[in-house]
Amino acid sequence: MRVLFLAYLLAIFLVYLVGYAPDVIWKKQVDMRPECRAKGKGWPKGKSRNNLKKYTDEYLLEFVAKYETVEEFDNKAIPSASTIIKRFGSWNEAKKAIK
Repeated sequence: MRVLFLAYLLAIFLVYLVGYAPDVIWKKQVDMRPECRAKGKGWPKGKSRNNLKKYTDEYLLEFVAKYETVEEFDNKAIPSASTIIKRFGSWNEAKKAIK
């Protein structure tokens, strides 16, 4: 009975795998119309991303000054701790930048 059930699950998985394989759903670049092909680096279709900084350094440092630890900051502040870490390198570097 178990073997039949496992065979049934395997059959479902294979149908799913074959039916939704990425090479079946999405066309290759060479098969696309020229206007649909990517035009070099960037996203989407060759356009560069607009990476504007949402918060200024001063604004972020004001939030860092209010909280002692990263955990406390992450639980209560609106910008996430990962924003601070990406911008300043680490929580401690952000604390040093305040002084």
